[in-house]
Amino acid sequence: MISSAPWYVSNQTWHSDFDIRYVKEVVRINANKYKNRSTQQSNQLIRAHFQLLRRQTTKAFMAGRLSSIAQLQ
Repeated sequence: MISSAPWYVSNQTWHSDFDIRYVKEVVRINANKYKNRSTQQSNQLIRAHFQLLRRQTTKAFMAGRLSSIAQLQ
């Protein structure tokens, strides 16, 4: 409605014409900013929390990969 574009304009056109980032890209950028800030914190609790979160994420990722590999065999 704001741009008076017809209903059949694709999302890709919106993103390129109006320089709008995709959600996945915004999440990745913000996650990297958080990661950089949290690893440089002097507060030990924040640093420990981030390290624990990273380990859990890695374990979950590897568990998902291993289960998908097992299904292929």
